[in-house]
Parts: sequence; C-alpha cells; structure tokens
Amino acid sequence: RLWLGGFFGNSKNVNVSNVAINDVKNIKANTNTLGGVVSPNSSASIYLGGFTGLAQNNQFENISITNIVAIEGEGMALQNMHIGGFAGWGYAIGANNIELKNIQNIAGVMQGQLMSNMGNNYGLYVGGFGGIINNQSNLSNISLDNVKEISSKNTLTVSSGLGANDSRKTRLGGFAGYLENNKVIENISINQIDSIIDLTTSYSYVGGFGGEIKENKMNSISFNSIGEVKGTEYVGGFAGNITAGTITNIIMNDFCNIVLDNAVKTGMHYVGGFVGNANGTNILLDNIALNNFGIISGKHE
Repeated sequence: RLWLGGFFGNSKNVNVSNVAINDVKNIKANTNTLGGVVSPNSSASIYLGGFTGLAQNNQFENISITNIVAIEGEGMALQNMHIGGFAGWGYAIGANNIELKNIQNIAGVMQGQLMSNMGNNYGLYVGGFGGIINNQSNLSNISLDNVKEISSKNTLTVSSGLGANDSRKTRLGGFAGYLENNKVIENISINQIDSIIDLTTSYSYVGGFGGEIKENKMNSISFNSIGEVKGTEYVGGFAGNITAGTITNIIMNDFCNIVLDNAVKTGMHYVGGFVGNANGTNILLDNIALNNFGIISGKHE
C-alpha cells in the first residue's frame, strides 16, 4: 500500500489548523512498476491527497492549498485507489474553513488484472476534495476554485469467474467520488471547473458534486461555471447515483454540458441535470435551482 500527501501521507487522531501549502508542482503516486497481477488475499492500494493520503478521526481547520500543477495517481492491478484534492480518504473527519484553489489536474488511472475477488468498497475513487468521505464526517465552509480537470480511468480486468468485481467500479465527483453516512456537509462552494470526466467504459458513477451518495445530510451547496460533467453509466450535474439522504438548498449556475457517452450496448444508463439515478429509501431533495444549463445528452450505442 502507498500513502502519499502534500502534508501527511497517513494521519490518525490529529488536530491540524492554520496550514498553507502553496506552489507545489506535482503530488504523484505511481505503482505500475510493482507488477501487473495481484495475487489472492493481497490488498494493493493507493491513498493520495493534496493534504493527506488517508485521514482517520482528524480535525482540520483553516487550511489552504493553492497553485498545484497535478495531484495524480496511477496503478497496476490495484484493488482500490483513493485520490482527492485534500484527502484521498477522509474517515470520520471534521473539516472547517478549507480552501483549494488553482489546481490544474486531479486524476486517477487503474489498469492491469486482478486474480481475486476481494468484496465491497473497492475500486477507483476520485474527487476535488476527497476520493471517499464517510463514517460521520462533518464538513463545513469549504471552497474549491479554478480547477482545470478532475478525471478518472479504470481499465482493470479480472480473472474469469469473478464477475463484475467492485475493483472495476469508478466513482468520480467534483467534490468527492463517494460520500456515505456523514453527519453534515454544508456551506460548500465549487467554482470554475473546466471538466469532470470519466473515461471508464462501464461501472461508472460521475457527478458534479458526488459520483455516488448514500445516507448524507447536505445543505447550502453552490456551483458556478462548470464546463463538462461526463461519464458512461450514471451521470448527473450534482450526483451520478443517490440511494439515501437529505439534500437541501442547492444552487447550480452555468453548467455547459452533462454528457453520457460511449455507453456499452447492454445494461441500463442514466443521465440527468441534477441526478442520473435517485432510487432508494429516505431521499429528500428540497429548494434546488438549476440555472443556465447547456446540453444534457446521452448516447447508448
């Protein structure tokens, strides 16, 4: 496993405040040289973030990350990869007054072959703030401004007999790839992102805020000037897929394109201005405005 971040590689039970990271060329992780096949019962992973690769039970306050060329991860035959502008994986964290500004690229690429089926919650997770944010995290007053591209590509294959395998799934979001079971996420602003684009051919969840959202309370989230949100299976201006949660007071301004493209011929595919697919229990959406949207399109070849 590889933990890598602009300040911490791995952090647990730490309180951090009043930190600035500025003018860093690249924060990159590459495990392609480790080999092309993962053997049974192994768990090859990357945790990569602009501030911390993995954060567990931490409190963050008054942190600024500005002028970063690239936060990028690439790996061969990984079971999971977590990449975020702030944290690759934020587990039970608190974060307040966090600024992410002027980042050119946040990207993750997974490829190669797996020989074992390792169960749930694996795959590729990429987000402007976090790859995964979960387990009662509490986030407030966070801004993400002027990001050129947030992207993902998962071409992982599995040995015969393993089925879909969660490692082949990709979750990509302007804020987080995957959000599950968090206390409150509020007062978030996302501005001037050129593209949020996934190049995976299947098992793909893409959203302007979250790729996939399960059981969260979200309030007061604004978007301004988002170029393109693009994926191949579940695509939405706010979320690709929502299965539970309360989402209120959302303003989305000036989205150019929301596109489902290069979809495979089999299966079902979903694209929407707000959510690609909302299907579950206890979903509440209230006081939501979508203003000045360009093209919302889907192609199923």
